[in-house]
Parts: sequence; structure tokens; C-alpha cells
Amino acid sequence: MDPHQRLALELTWEALENAGISPKNLAGSDTAVFMGVDTDDYSRLLLEDMANIEAWMGIGTGAHGIPNRISYHLDLMGPSAAVDSACASSLTAVHLGCRAIANGESRVAIVGAVLGVAGVLAKDGICRSFDDDAGGYARGEGSLACSIADGDNILAVIKGTAVAHDGKTDGIMVPNAKAQALVARQVLARAGIDPLAVTFIEAHATSTSLGDPTEISASKPCMEVRRERF
Repeated sequence: MDPHQRLALELTWEALENAGISPKNLAGSDTAVFMGVDTDDYSRLLLEDMANIEAWMGIGTGAHGIPNRISYHLDLMGPSAAVDSACASSLTAVHLGCRAIANGESRVAIVGAVLGVAGVLAKDGICRSFDDDAGGYARGEGSLACSIADGDNILAVIKGTAVAHDGKTDGIMVPNAKAQALVARQVLARAGIDPLAVTFIEAHATSTSLGDPTEISASKPCMEVRRERF
């Protein structure tokens, strides 16, 4: 079994405990599971040992196996799907989880990500986003359980979500400030939030000479939402 699946199971259990939700109480419910997945390193390693490949490799290493393993063990009957939108996989999973709740498909959504990277890791393992010494970012793990049930340990309230693509840029992995500003405008409008009331922003922060300036330049047109809407 891919270590991604074990990690996702462990983090899901911890997230539910932190939210004050008993996993046993979710059995048979319409709880949704959306997990961001970007790489399949483990399955590629197994394919190097063709003689020992067996029937369980498919579900044990497939991207779909990560959310499905959670739904299976906890007996969850809501939507369960892997999400691959590269660096945005975890946030897209959050978006889908919020939509499932808003649309009445699910009462609870478990979302998270188990991701890898491609040639953009900092050599010293330290992120220095928006700094002249930035040289890539570091690996990390995490998960989030989203629930609106009474009595939960609520750490945050998600007022709005939005997703968008960069469109055609100078390269398929090159970001686009215009597209970033667009998605920020959308989520602010949907949430009905004055952009000048925002006091904290968690950025993509790739710590690269291309990504960081693009994110910074995307913030100015985003602030123009105030003049257009408020």
C-alpha cells in the first residue's frame, strides 16, 4: 500500500479528533472525501519489480485509493475522489468539499492532500518566500476536516472559494498574475468581503524568482475590487 494512503488515514483520524467528531458516528453517512494527489512515486518503484506485482497493487497505489481508503475504513457513503490540479490540488480539494456541503450532497467533508514536487525544492530545505535568497520550497504534510455540525472545534470559517487556470503563458508551469487576480476577485465577491478588510494572506509562495514576483504583482488589481463592488 502506498504510504500516501497510510498518511491520509492517520491525518484524517487526527483531524476528526481535533474537530470533536467521532469517526464511528460518521459510518453510513454522506460524508465526502476529496484528497489532492500529484505524484505516484511508490507505484513506479513497484513496477521495477515486475515479478512480485500482485492483484492488490491497483487499489494499493492508485490515486483514487487514497480517498477511497478513507471512505472504506470509515464507512463513508458520500462522494470520494482524488484531485490532481498540480500545486493547487489541496485548495481545489477544499473547494470541492465546500461545494459538496453547499449543494447539499454532504453534511461533512474531509479534504486534504498528499503531494510531491518537480525540481523546485530548496537545496537546504528552507523556504524563503519573497526574499532575494529564495531558492525553492520544502516538502510538507497536512490535512483539514471541514464540518459545520454543532459542537465542533471550529478553527476557521470558509466564507468563499474559487478555482481558475492560468491560461496560456510562456510555459505550462509559468504562473499568470492576471489569472491570480481574477480568482481573488471571484472569491472576494462571492464571500462579500471588502479586500481592504483582509489582514492575513497565505500565499502560494514558491520561493522562486518567477513565482514570488507574479504573486506580488497580482495583489494590486485584486484591490481594485473595492472600487468596483463596494
